This record gives sequence, structure tokens and C-alpha cells, in this order.
Amino acid sequence: MQVPFDFSEVEPKTVHHFLPLGEFECQVKSVEMGRSKEKKTPFIKLTWRCIEPGAYKDKIAVEYKYITSGTAPYFKGWSEEVMNVYLNTTLLDEQLFCRRYALVEISGKESVNKKNNTRRKKVKSKMSKKHLRKNPKSFSGTNQKKHHNSLT
Repeated sequence: MQVPFDFSEVEPKTVHHFLPLGEFECQVKSVEMGRSKEKKTPFIKLTWRCIEPGAYKDKIAVEYKYITSGTAPYFKGWSEEVMNVYLNTTLLDEQLFCRRYALVEISGKESVNKKNNTRRKKVKSKMSKKHLRKNPKSFSGTNQKKHHNSLT
């Protein structure tokens, strides 16, 4: 059977190879910000790339961090502790999180979206004792010097 379709204007893409369950030293490959379809909740989407030598090198994991009034203190704590990014502004710049390092855990727990019947493994980034020093201290907002002085 032949199916007529013009592929001359189609850009090729590859399917990502995802990390299995476990903990992996990773670096942020890309960062995107968006809003959830249903409730329009803002989120930051981090695509992590494994940097460990071996069979899992360059495989990826995707982590979503939803930002609400209830999760904002945890997001800010994660940002400072794991990513070494200090938030002191009303606008979030996703570029502050690019090329950062963390220990990424993929667990057997899944989040299930009942509305569209999709499942996603739980991905959680934690402080990497091995690579934390590679995350330079960064500040957001206009009070960077004031905030920096209060940290030292």
C-alpha cells in the first residue's frame, strides 16, 4: 500500500531516549515556561540530560515544577538549594536555570492525568554534591546586590 504524503517540507525529529528508574547526575538541556491546559497554572519544564558516563549518558528526563501560591515557597527553596538561583523578583526568567546541574531521581511513582488518561513517571531534582560548585550563584530581580549581601 502506498500513502501519498509530501515529506519535502517536514523537519525530521527523533524520539528521546528516557532514563529508567534511579538517580542520575544531570544537566539542564532546555527550559520552557508555560501554563497548564486545564487550570492555566504556570509551570517551568526542565529537560534534564544525563552526564554520567556509561549506558545512560545523554538520555533524558523531563521535570515539571508548577508554581502556585502554595508551592511558591518550595519552588523558591528548590531554586536556591538545588540550582543556586536566588529569586527576588516578580518575573521569572527561565534562562537562569539553563545548563545547571542536579541529581535527578526517577521514581516508580506516576502522576496520572485522568482527563486525558496520560501517565508520567515522577521526576525530582535534588542537590548534587558532586556538581553543585558548577552552578554559579545567580540572582533575579533588581535588588541583586542587596540580596547578595544578606546571604554572606
